[in-house]
Amino acid sequence: MTDIFKSPRLASEVEINERIFAIQRSFPFVKIRRAGRSVCERPIYALTIGAMNAPAMFVGGTHGMEWASALTVLRLCEDMAALYARRGAYVYGITVSDALLHRGVVFLPLLNPDGYELRRRGRAACAARARARSRFPNSDFPYWQSNARGVDLNRNFGAAFWEARRAAAKYGVVRPSPTRFGGPFPFSEPETRAVKKLIATCRPRSLFSLHSQGEEIYWRYGATPPEGSEYIAKTLAALTGYKLCEPETVALGAGLKDWFIKRYDRPGFTIELGRGTNPLPYSDFDAIYERVQKALLVAAVM
Repeated sequence: MTDIFKSPRLASEVEINERIFAIQRSFPFVKIRRAGRSVCERPIYALTIGAMNAPAMFVGGTHGMEWASALTVLRLCEDMAALYARRGAYVYGITVSDALLHRGVVFLPLLNPDGYELRRRGRAACAARARARSRFPNSDFPYWQSNARGVDLNRNFGAAFWEARRAAAKYGVVRPSPTRFGGPFPFSEPETRAVKKLIATCRPRSLFSLHSQGEEIYWRYGATPPEGSEYIAKTLAALTGYKLCEPETVALGAGLKDWFIKRYDRPGFTIELGRGTNPLPYSDFDAIYERVQKALLVAAVM
């Protein structure tokens, strides 16, 4: 099997799923659940380690061309599993096996498999769904962020949804699009409903939504951040060197982090990996991951 973290080419959705099941074969204590299916019926998998008692949760692959977020969540899961298997291994003084016996971790590497494949392969990625092909006939999908229906999943959550739609409309985004169209109503898409259901089941103590790019951390939504948010945000910033930021107007609201904070009043974060122009060069992955690995491992056991 190809090592997708060392391959010179971007892994396919199928190869990512193969790696998910390879992790479970190597570490049988890792559990896999199918959180849902995409518009084009691709499975959306989540992996769990430890007790599902208020776990930390990491979500990647929300946007099609942000491959670094998907691979970072997957590799983080593999690294966490290896630490959990080594009884007594610790991260910044915290014994991983002891911490996860009480409060585990959930990893959802690829929330938007259709968008990921549309960016990677173009129209052929959703050949079974002619609607996705005919709606954007002149696009080669080089900068695709949305799902197969042209909905930007990180603008489809139920927190200031209509305000976010009005903000996008000022930029001319009023219909299905490669990016920034929030959909007809909150949770209109099977992918956002899948993660909503998973969160309702697991009830995470904290949520980390990974994206690219900018080397930035967003941690606020609303007037009063949930207890512990600022401490975690400053810890992440100190360990990564990333900047703590506020979102621009067009990106304010309707995101996964925003909805999680609003719905559960628990710490939620958007972490923008790497620096440059999306899609980032695949050769950047090792440097991106090395920069955030320790911080995310710490976040998983805090």
